[in-house]
Amino acid sequence: MTVGDHNSVIDAIRMERVYSGERPYCAYIVFRYASFVTRILGGKPTMIFRIHRFTVFGRKYEQNLEEFNKFHNIDRRLFSRLIYDLRRDGSQSALVMALWMSFEHTSKEFNNLVNKALALPNTKLNAMADETLMVLNCIISDNIQSAPEMPKLQAISESPVTLKFFHDNRLMIIGGVTEFLKDVCVRAFEDFPCQPCHHVKAETLRNLKLKDDGDEQERTLFLTFSKGFPISENEVRECFTREFGDVVDHIYMQEVKDKNQQPLFAQLVVRSASLIQVVLDGRSKVYLSINGKHIRAKKSVPKNRPAQSKSPQPSSPQNLIAFDPPPTQPSSS
Repeated sequence: MTVGDHNSVIDAIRMERVYSGERPYCAYIVFRYASFVTRILGGKPTMIFRIHRFTVFGRKYEQNLEEFNKFHNIDRRLFSRLIYDLRRDGSQSALVMALWMSFEHTSKEFNNLVNKALALPNTKLNAMADETLMVLNCIISDNIQSAPEMPKLQAISESPVTLKFFHDNRLMIIGGVTEFLKDVCVRAFEDFPCQPCHHVKAETLRNLKLKDDGDEQERTLFLTFSKGFPISENEVRECFTREFGDVVDHIYMQEVKDKNQQPLFAQLVVRSASLIQVVLDGRSKVYLSINGKHIRAKKSVPKNRPAQSKSPQPSSPQNLIAFDPPPTQPSSS
């Protein structure tokens, strides 16, 4: 494959996560287009080629949980230490892991972070997890009230990182955390008894100290509903609470003159402007559903909101190829 091909068709390469000094035996190549997987395999189930003196076997990646867990073995070991050895909350620990994995993949300062964390004694690992929770609470706030020292994160990154640094880069960090939480943590940690995988995102957000901050317009999502499928304010609130936790500040439903008329849109205000990025997951709009009815959500465009009553406060991959180690004996894929 030429350099030109590499730049145009490969989206990412994910090597097997192994301990320091060990050699990875498999990797995933993510292509920009699913059609390229078929093209490179040439209609065959597997392919064989050479890189220098090494023989490489490739096949289309299948969503096999056993392979996925093996690939993320060191991540699972570190998560296990957090919840079993240190007896930390499972939901918070999943979010801590998502942040560490995001740092490791996007920052040279945090290179090999998970392996380094695994080598720490329990007292230092626990302290680093506490500092990471401070970072998580910081990035969902529009303002930071104080800037405590972060010696453990500074030591493991060998850099003078501060809470202000994380706050200044909070939108990018939230995107990375959301991606790893959804794409890795939900699957890799779902067999841990203390971690209900289908509630990971909601539970982790509930454990953060969400507060009403930022201009209301900057915290507003514009929602639209399907005509013929009436949806109530309570259903909207239930849908967002189920998916993201206690993030709803208040909801403005479209006012209708006739009680039999269906509201077709609403504006939902979340508790922090940073949560907009969490809900949208890096996209311009997302689709949610409740009781078989669909909700489309996007960032609200600033404009004068029509006079409406404020709702009361609540009481409370098809484009992957997996590259495996050479088989010890011929076997069918």
